[in-house]
Amino acid sequence: MRLVTPFCLGIVFCFYHPYPLSNKASFSLFTLVLVLLFISLRLKFNRQFHLRWIFGLITIALYFLLGLTYANFRVEQFSKEHYLNHLTSKPIKGYKATLISEPEKKKNGYRAIIEVTHIQDEKGWHSSTGKALTYLTPKASSSPAYGDQILFFKKPSSVPPPSNFDEFNYKSYLFHHYIYDRIYLKENQFALVGNTPPYPIKAWALKWRKKLISKYQDFGIANEELAILSALTLGQKENLTPQLKAAYSSAGAMHVLAVSGLHVGIIYLVLNFLLSGFSKFKHGKEIKAILLIVAIWMYALVTGFSPSVIRAATMFSFMILATSFKRKSNIYNTLFLSAICILLYEPFMILEVGFQLSYLAVIGIIYLHKHLYQLIYFKPWLLDKAWEITCVSLSAQLVTAPLGILYFHQFPSYFLFSNLIVIPAAFIIVFLAIAFQTLSWVPFLNEILSSVLNGVTKGLNYLVKKLEILPGSLLSGLDISVLETWVLYFIILSFTVWLTLYRNNWVLPALAGIFLLTFLQTVEKFQHYKQREITFFDTGKDTYFQMTSGNKTMHFGSDDLLNNPEKMQFHIWHHNWNRGIDNENVHALKSIHGIPNLFFAGKVKILMLSNQYSTAPRITKIIRPNILYVNTYKLNPSSITLHVKQAKTIIIGNQTPKKTLNQVIDICDSLQIPWFTLQKHGAVKIGLTENHDMDVVSLQKPH
Repeated sequence: MRLVTPFCLGIVFCFYHPYPLSNKASFSLFTLVLVLLFISLRLKFNRQFHLRWIFGLITIALYFLLGLTYANFRVEQFSKEHYLNHLTSKPIKGYKATLISEPEKKKNGYRAIIEVTHIQDEKGWHSSTGKALTYLTPKASSSPAYGDQILFFKKPSSVPPPSNFDEFNYKSYLFHHYIYDRIYLKENQFALVGNTPPYPIKAWALKWRKKLISKYQDFGIANEELAILSALTLGQKENLTPQLKAAYSSAGAMHVLAVSGLHVGIIYLVLNFLLSGFSKFKHGKEIKAILLIVAIWMYALVTGFSPSVIRAATMFSFMILATSFKRKSNIYNTLFLSAICILLYEPFMILEVGFQLSYLAVIGIIYLHKHLYQLIYFKPWLLDKAWEITCVSLSAQLVTAPLGILYFHQFPSYFLFSNLIVIPAAFIIVFLAIAFQTLSWVPFLNEILSSVLNGVTKGLNYLVKKLEILPGSLLSGLDISVLETWVLYFIILSFTVWLTLYRNNWVLPALAGIFLLTFLQTVEKFQHYKQREITFFDTGKDTYFQMTSGNKTMHFGSDDLLNNPEKMQFHIWHHNWNRGIDNENVHALKSIHGIPNLFFAGKVKILMLSNQYSTAPRITKIIRPNILYVNTYKLNPSSITLHVKQAKTIIIGNQTPKKTLNQVIDICDSLQIPWFTLQKHGAVKIGLTENHDMDVVSLQKPH
């Protein structure tokens, strides 16, 4: 842990402050640190115990530098071969790329990651590197596949930053996957020129995963049962509906759908039992260890190499090796050694939510489970196993809850009850799935196994849905800052040390942490009480704006958006939760004076010109709105000036065509009227005074 921590800090520092380090600079820094390390070992003070911290400090600096340099080395944007660096020399005419991820079916096409392998300028084709996110709309009769090579002439564009307040930073997420651009390609903008998978083993794994899923379908497993089986046993989540995800999330059982240590552990137990006979032969233990490790990594490959399954496979591999060579291993060393191996393979994986939650859960289970389990003794076997599962759930939930609230703003209330159901059910389902896939060629037996497997999965879905509809099953809208997350972990650590190691002097730090958390929450509540603002959100083609006073909000939005919880959560709800606004305190903003597109937000008049609602210029002149929201392509150019000159501030939505947008901007500039476009500025926030009058001075933008 002492080595991994500074190494990880170096990686995180590189992510927030990426800078291309030259070979000379890297070599000079390493030389300096190594010289200091050597001097600290040779000097006399190193033999004095109270000065040993100097050697430790230099060692920490060395590993921090290792993490920083290695992460910088892996940033593909700094590579001379990256296609982005070619843009600075000669203009590029064409691109040749390979699909390096399995295309994901979307509403209007497919989403995939491509690797640009060649670029074309006036001198011809040149080899290159670099990933990009692409959205393909192929012909109706065809669908893209992993390894497809495509030719296109459209220039990729950089991924924009978040356009709304507190919105998920997709640009940052793609950055630590070495993706900096995106491109939308319609069927007439690209051509398929072959199929050459860059990684044949991955192509084989994807093929096998499809084959295994098709076996489920061949025996009548379909709909929600097929979606759960595909996710739970093979890591394929594409068929999970939003309703099914919400049900498992509300029940606190979402973790069972992500292939993780639980699934790898079941695979290990089953195969270890089946291969137990090898131990009787000469070199049988070594052969068994090799077979187990190969089988675990094959399973990890087929399920898609998620951070949790890579962590579990790495840990089990070290454990199997230690057992086969009769070496005692410290579980914490094994855990952090697996982290080092994973980060050497992919340094920025430390920023993955799955990676963080996975390691925290395992650390919690390893340390806390034994202490909780010893509190109560049950003689009946069934009660004892139920208590053991409860202790595992408590241990994992305790250490992952703060991070879960920070990222997802929710907490499942009935996770103890749900895990008593889903963990045994997952064990049974994975065991039955292995048996079914292995014996699917045996007549009658395959029918029995598929029926039982389908029945158990259907029963699991039924129970999870029943848990979802219980009152208060999911506490949503929770919000804590990064600082409050660290304070929560400090409180948990202090109480853990106090209760497990009987260190009474840790009670006061725990109480101090609770006081600090209470103080921070009180300050936030006071700030929320004082907030008065109007916010126009960038929601693509949809319309949405809201007026907030304290913790209450009035809003107006397109029906398509308001009826889409996923889009509302992505664009708006995270911001509202951060401002202390619960969804139950959000009400419709009603129009006034019989004009459906005229609203009063406090004392501020908002007039909206959209494709659905239009207003004659003479009405605008009578109203004289404080804010004119232009979001239409139907506006008559001759009436634009008459509308715009009557308002104090202009907000231009995404449905306004470029010609109209430029005309509105020209008019605003000539009349010195403040204007903002959602496409350029992102969401716009307008502050209000205590009397709910407009305060133009406090205009804000997310970027």
